[in-house]
Amino acid sequence: MATIASADEQGRLDRLRSYAAFGAPLDHGLANLTDLVAYVCRTPIALLNFVEEDRVWVRAGRGLDLTEAPRDAMMCPHTIRDRGPLIVPDLSADPRFASTRFVAGDPHVRFYAGAPLVTGDGYAIGTLCVLDYEPRALDEAQIGALVTLAVHAMAWLDLQRTTATLQTVIDQCADGIVIVDEHGNVEMNAAAIHQLGADGQRCVGALPVGMTVDGEALRPAEAPVQRALRGELIRDYRWQLPRPGGGRLVLSVSAAPLHRHDLRRGGAVLILRDQTERSRLEQEVEESRDEVRVLLESTGEGIYGIGPDGRCTFVNPAAVRMLGYDRAGELLGRYMHDVVHHTTRDGQHIARSECRLHDTRSPGVHVLDDVLRRRDGSVLPVEIWSSPVLRRGRHVGCVVTFVDVSERKRVEHERERALNEAQEALHARDEFLSIAAHELRTPVTALQLQTQSIMRQARVRDSLPPPVATRLDLVLRQGERLEKLINQLLDVSRIATHRLELETEDIDLVALVREVVTRYEPQARSAGCALSLDAPAELRGCWDRSRLEQVVTNLLSNATKYGRGRPVEVSVREEAGDREVAVLTVRDHGIGISLEDQTRIFERFERATYGRDYAGLGLGLYIARQIVEASGGRIEVQSETGQGSAFRVVLPRACGSKIPGPT
Repeated sequence: MATIASADEQGRLDRLRSYAAFGAPLDHGLANLTDLVAYVCRTPIALLNFVEEDRVWVRAGRGLDLTEAPRDAMMCPHTIRDRGPLIVPDLSADPRFASTRFVAGDPHVRFYAGAPLVTGDGYAIGTLCVLDYEPRALDEAQIGALVTLAVHAMAWLDLQRTTATLQTVIDQCADGIVIVDEHGNVEMNAAAIHQLGADGQRCVGALPVGMTVDGEALRPAEAPVQRALRGELIRDYRWQLPRPGGGRLVLSVSAAPLHRHDLRRGGAVLILRDQTERSRLEQEVEESRDEVRVLLESTGEGIYGIGPDGRCTFVNPAAVRMLGYDRAGELLGRYMHDVVHHTTRDGQHIARSECRLHDTRSPGVHVLDDVLRRRDGSVLPVEIWSSPVLRRGRHVGCVVTFVDVSERKRVEHERERALNEAQEALHARDEFLSIAAHELRTPVTALQLQTQSIMRQARVRDSLPPPVATRLDLVLRQGERLEKLINQLLDVSRIATHRLELETEDIDLVALVREVVTRYEPQARSAGCALSLDAPAELRGCWDRSRLEQVVTNLLSNATKYGRGRPVEVSVREEAGDREVAVLTVRDHGIGISLEDQTRIFERFERATYGRDYAGLGLGLYIARQIVEASGGRIEVQSETGQGSAFRVVLPRACGSKIPGPT
């Protein structure tokens, strides 16, 4: 059977749970009601059910040993949906119920009649129903009785809930509650039992008599409970009782007589509030005030108070000293703004109406760098706080706290000077690198040209001995390496001075990468690395050709250096789901990069691994990142130690475009 839900099923369930205690013992009052409805309707079975989300709980019943059942096994969900009495003469003939558990199987019920239990705000939380093992019908009187008894059942549940709520309030109340009935029997909540040191139930004559707040013994007839039983209304009566362990308990007592339904007095109720704790707290507050007073007088921070009129109400010794005065009386009663905060550091006047620091209506102010004026007119650099003072939600003043930051200002000045010197040194270093790289480039280029010329002439004449040819080839390779290092230094200099410029044009990234891979194959073979390229026929975009060649070359150089003896795979693809983005990936299977090193390898002069086999300045990835980011893209690495590395270059294909960083 499909689940049947009301329009506000969650609200119905919330209301149900405010009534129901699932799994609690069956309620005898409701059991009597189910006996009555079974008798009126002449049925062997009568149940009062709560319909939960997936279960039906039996809170009272007769004729069927059942405490709960799956919701789809019962007829009650249909009853709460229709909000009226549901009569099914023959369940086995009704397609809604014929195959349900209790019809098709044991106990094979055939007849059902139910009325919903509806709360005052219109939620149907359950049913009162009758069942029979034979098909049958109810007359109008029986149906009316079923509906009426469902209303009475709901009233009984409301009474139970109200009673339980009231009992919970009484039990949880911090004040003692004593109820005396007309026969002198006493009931007390837990707080009263604790206060009076008595049992939970006893007779009124056994309650302590106590004494007045002044310690005078009371006569029994003058005890608060006896006065309330005589019809007297008592408010905030001070009552003392001896404590079992010594000392006295001070209570504030309010009492009133109780009346029966015929308006005759029928007992009394007493509310007992423990004033001993309040007295202790008042004493602690006074002690705290003394501690605060000592703290204000001993702290090194300057503190003064401002009243609602802007005048000084208190000032601690530290503030007196830092402001250059001899005693607090010289500041008390004066407008503190006019005394210490009337001008800025450079002498500009501050109007009292514009001073947020001494505005007693302000929610609070914190200024890291401010000044106060000393008695002699000199400037006191301070960090200062102003906090409002509230009384019953109203601003009645503020407390101003300040610390002397003269030493901090001196340290900040020294730090700023050191920072400027460091920046100047870095600038000088960058200038030196730029000049040195330019000066070195000319002789290195000349050396390469001369070496190449000698080798060409010697080969033409066939007069170059093999040992000399080998050495000249070594000189040429070392010159190329030196030229690469010089070019890297020049690039770093351009980046540092923001002179790295791109000359973009429409190019085919696949052709460019294929050309670099082909050119780099001899070096890869010498490192024992097999190069492979996986790319489409063409992938065009707006980029700087020479700079992209530099990026690809740097990545291939690193891949063969750190993945020596293992294959290197290069791929070019469109980004998945975005045809306007190109992705170049260079993957090696070498030593890999630890997670902590991955955060620094793109910085200047940083390398993940050091040693003779991994020589270099640590500039290749730094320059590659600067080029890629200048192109509007990003470069990222995925690697684990010993598992190789994959560098991804993600580039926008359109000129001037920029892609977001990784999420």
